Amino acid sequence: MAPNKRVDHAIEITRILLQRGIQVHLTIVGSGESESELRQSASRPELQAHITFAGQLSEEQKNAGLRRAHLLLHTSMREGWGLNVIEANAMGTPAVVYPVGGLVDSTLHDETGIVSPAETPQALADSLFQLVELPEKYERLRVNAWERAKKLQWNIVRPPVCDWLETQAGRH
Repeated sequence: MAPNKRVDHAIEITRILLQRGIQVHLTIVGSGESESELRQSASRPELQAHITFAGQLSEEQKNAGLRRAHLLLHTSMREGWGLNVIEANAMGTPAVVYPVGGLVDSTLHDETGIVSPAETPQALADSLFQLVELPEKYERLRVNAWERAKKLQWNIVRPPVCDWLETQAGRH
């Protein structure tokens, strides 16, 4: 829960959706330097019943949570690749993300998830609100995310990457 993860934006998105009459529940996984501030923000009466702090999870607990989740919400200001997006996709859970490096690579807009048009809670909440209105689109995203994640397994990706690296090494 570092400031660059912008978990406070996820809490604000939850508030916006609740105000619009969408019954949501946000589960925040992990811990970190911003945790006490985030817990304080989430303790507002209108949010208390809608936000859970799960702490650190084992791999098994994480995967079970991702299977139960409808969406992975990712509001980071930067990511190297967005591995947790692919991990969620592997559990059949599409992602809704900010348009930042790494996340736009791991989330294919309108194919495996939604890339918000802007890095604001309001823009992402608007994207989520539209998705709630289209259950068939959600189901398509979910299936596409799961299918794509199968193609990104290490045993499939490793051979062509190793071949490419060998070719590059042999060029000099």
